[in-house]
Amino acid sequence: MFGAIYILIKIMIRSFICIFFLSFPIISTYGQRNLRLDASPPGYFNLTEAYVAKGLSYTTTPFSASTLGFTTINGYKVDENFRTGVGVGYYAYNGGGLIPLFLDLRYSFRATPLNYKQIQSGKFKPSFFLYADGGYLINPQNIMHGTRMMLNPGVGFMKPITELISASFSVGIMTQMGDGLPKSSFLNTKIGLHFQ
Repeated sequence: MFGAIYILIKIMIRSFICIFFLSFPIISTYGQRNLRLDASPPGYFNLTEAYVAKGLSYTTTPFSASTLGFTTINGYKVDENFRTGVGVGYYAYNGGGLIPLFLDLRYSFRATPLNYKQIQSGKFKPSFFLYADGGYLINPQNIMHGTRMMLNPGVGFMKPITELISASFSVGIMTQMGDGLPKSSFLNTKIGLHFQ
């Protein structure tokens, strides 16, 4: 079991590094003049998202064609760039339902410090981020043999709505695997609200 967790963490780190270097040219085009990440202090945050995913390869087996669901992440904003949290939710697949339980890591590149007048005038830009989720997809019908490991790296942006609420949009690639279960990959999209 610890060997599987070690492999999952190792894959998460490699995926996070690959996404960072692939998205760096896009993010660096915003130039040096933009202000640093949001001025809110470190502390608790909640991110609640709707989730849609489409299978990428072998989609004829159960739990491989498509999924629709939601997640909520409760975590801690460590500093201006780094956030981490624990997520849980529900995914409805073509073969039944799975309960994701995962660790979420996020690195934000920048955002504009906000006040209400800036929000009303629209004089701010979204903050871009990389994320990596890793954990388990628990099958409540067959916990011992139907539970899978999952890894979901991606990229997205958050656009402030108020001083403490932002809209979040991201895309990523989720891979799920388990003992004796076929490996499946999905292209996913998440839309949600970030509360701090």
